[in-house]
Amino acid sequence: MRVEQFEDALDEYGADLAAWPPDLADAANRLLASDAEARDILEAERTISAAFAAPVRAPAGLSNRILEEALAEPQARNRAAPRLSWWQTLGARAHAVAGGMAFRYATVLTICFVGGFAIAQVTAPGQSVPAPSYVSGLYADLAW
Repeated sequence: MRVEQFEDALDEYGADLAAWPPDLADAANRLLASDAEARDILEAERTISAAFAAPVRAPAGLSNRILEEALAEPQARNRAAPRLSWWQTLGARAHAVAGGMAFRYATVLTICFVGGFAIAQVTAPGQSVPAPSYVSGLYADLAW
């Protein structure tokens, strides 16, 4: 067994060699007896497996602190933000919508203008007809 094969088997069967198929476990034990790199790899895998196997417990009172923060947040947000009158919020919304729509329309018009200008400028080499006519003329020869 080579170190690469050992790593693949280690990924597949885990760090407990007793859980491996017997023929692979025998080959792995022979490799571990002769190769320091394989022993280091196995030790690292056992360390990682042990870290993931250890139970993780939340600190005491964590769920209560989360609930307190979640319930306190809307109250803190309401105190921090100044209240606007109905006409101020309506005006701000109308301004945002109108500005956004104007920008969208200007963008669309610009794209249409530039695209139309570019299409009008494209002609076939040596001809004064637009490219779409030239292209359709090329394919007309191929028609049945």
